[in-house]
Amino acid sequence: MKFICLLISLVFLSCAEEIESQDSEEIFYKSLDQVEICHNPESSNHKQACTSKCFEPNMGNYSFCWTLTREDCFLPHPYEWQRESCHFFD
Repeated sequence: MKFICLLISLVFLSCAEEIESQDSEEIFYKSLDQVEICHNPESSNHKQACTSKCFEPNMGNYSFCWTLTREDCFLPHPYEWQRESCHFFD
């Protein structure tokens, strides 16, 4: 009986699909109604859709991604951050 359980376990483990690591350039999206925006003035990714490059160079608490929602982008756009970032929902 132990042999059969072991054999079944090995068959299931051999069928498991390995998850590929995410590409470092992948944009961080929470959903279609939200996008993460990079805040790191020292990064080439600053004010762009957040990728792992947002944390290069890592400036501790000054390197972060903030969530922009579709609701934040309803017209009018009185704030500069809206004018700079709402294009992600166009």
